[in-house]
Amino acid sequence: MPSRTSWIRKRSPRGELQRLADAVIGQEQAYFVVITEDRGLRLSHPNPEELGKMVSTDPVALEGIEAVSREHGTLGESVRAKVPIYSNAGAVVGEVSVGVTTDSLTGALLGSFAWIVLFAALSAALAVFAGRVTVRRLKRQTLGLEPNEIAQLVTMPFT
Repeated sequence: MPSRTSWIRKRSPRGELQRLADAVIGQEQAYFVVITEDRGLRLSHPNPEELGKMVSTDPVALEGIEAVSREHGTLGESVRAKVPIYSNAGAVVGEVSVGVTTDSLTGALLGSFAWIVLFAALSAALAVFAGRVTVRRLKRQTLGLEPNEIAQLVTMPFT
């Protein structure tokens, strides 16, 4: 099996790279996977009409930089991670951009919101319960005396 970097060097806009990208999208791991070669030309894209065209967002990974950003591209508003693809010699030969829509992130957050509120409420209830137990225990140990009464006993001279 040839290495992924050799596929990129061939600059073929179809084939195995597109199948790999589609497999990730098919597993609902991401909304899109775009693979480019070292000039920023798309070798994979969910929209076949975009194959072979220059990417619409800044190809920062071609400079060897890994980046996560919120951008508006050909597929709309998304949060995406861009990472460089290196050859065996260490040269950048392309980039992979994987993204999810901002709408799907908002939906996931709203879906988790009920759990977050429930966890916060349970935590607060546990804290109140622990506080009451601690106060009762201290009251028993001090025979029900308040702090100022204990202070008076300590400062009272013995006769």
